[in-house]
Amino acid sequence: MHKTFGEVEWVTIFLFLGLFIVVYGIETAGVLKWLANHVVELTGGNLALTAQAILWISAIASAIVDNIPFVATMIR
Repeated sequence: MHKTFGEVEWVTIFLFLGLFIVVYGIETAGVLKWLANHVVELTGGNLALTAQAILWISAIASAIVDNIPFVATMIR
């Protein structure tokens, strides 16, 4: 049992645990909804323009934030 638990990558497990906690906090605080509403407002509800805006915002945010937390946040 000790050998098995010794081989577990605890750092990775706690990284993902913390990541999901942060993403839940951002969602609960309404940041994602606020951002989505502003994107739709800026694009006037045009579906094609909104999709392009999401792609560009995703590209820029992904360059600033590491990819794994970014994907976990934007997947919703």
